[in-house]
Amino acid sequence: MKVIDYPNFYKEIVSNYEKLYETKEGYDVIIYAGEKPNIKEFHAHSLILKTQSKFFNTAFTEEIQKKDGYFVLYLGNSPDVFEILLSYIYCGSIDLINLQSRDILNLLLPSVEHEFQPLVKYIQETLVKGNHRKFIINNILEVIELVYQKSLDKLWNFCLHKICSKPDHLFKSTKFLTFNPSILEIMLKRDDFYVNKEIIIWENLLKWACGQNPVIQQDINKWNKNDFTVMERRLSRFIQLVRFYHISSEDFLLKVYPFKEILPNNLVNNILAYHMAPNMKLNIEVQPKRCLANYHY
Repeated sequence: MKVIDYPNFYKEIVSNYEKLYETKEGYDVIIYAGEKPNIKEFHAHSLILKTQSKFFNTAFTEEIQKKDGYFVLYLGNSPDVFEILLSYIYCGSIDLINLQSRDILNLLLPSVEHEFQPLVKYIQETLVKGNHRKFIINNILEVIELVYQKSLDKLWNFCLHKICSKPDHLFKSTKFLTFNPSILEIMLKRDDFYVNKEIIIWENLLKWACGQNPVIQQDINKWNKNDFTVMERRLSRFIQLVRFYHISSEDFLLKVYPFKEILPNNLVNNILAYHMAPNMKLNIEVQPKRCLANYHY
């Protein structure tokens, strides 16, 4: 069977679009990007914007009226970010080599907003490799909160696995007390959220709960009735996630039992029975011990 070798003209076509991007000849869209006082005006072509982006396709179907012969759009993206995205729309490529890690991260959410899925994938892969990897680890709580519920699986999984394998990224961070409780809950549910001793999780949960607004001092001897009520409410979503049966009897007696008033009665009684009669078969569910998992990136 004879194979026909068709000529490839895509380079010439891309070159024509690059020239159109540079000259803006025949533009019919004016875009104001940024917020005062940092606003910049951009010129573009509605047909290209609609073809390349679902975001713009939707925007132009919402009956945007022309003003003096031009469509006018206002975007919250910073001018620097939007200029890169506009170049991507016309030229189909993007150069991240000369950008700092922070600048690349700042491109991510606007790329998601404009539904540039290939670019979103490329940015995530870039951030978890090479020199940018260190930046992500150093800012890991900020990054995981940024990508939470954004369908950014590559970056989410990287951050999640890094924190689970080394919880000090979380517990020793200055941002721990303001960390998103929903993400904290996700982590504590995992078997691979690895700590040498489960009591570490309990102690840090107490620290987190005390640090919420209004702040409650960590010395339980100085708590009043309202403090107990507030702490019980703050910790309620996490209690079932602490693997109390893997806390030593000594640590339970000294570091958990004093807080029995904010714990369910049946839980305290079951733990006491578990430690006092270890050979007795009890009708309780003991979660598996946390383990260290291996991840490869």
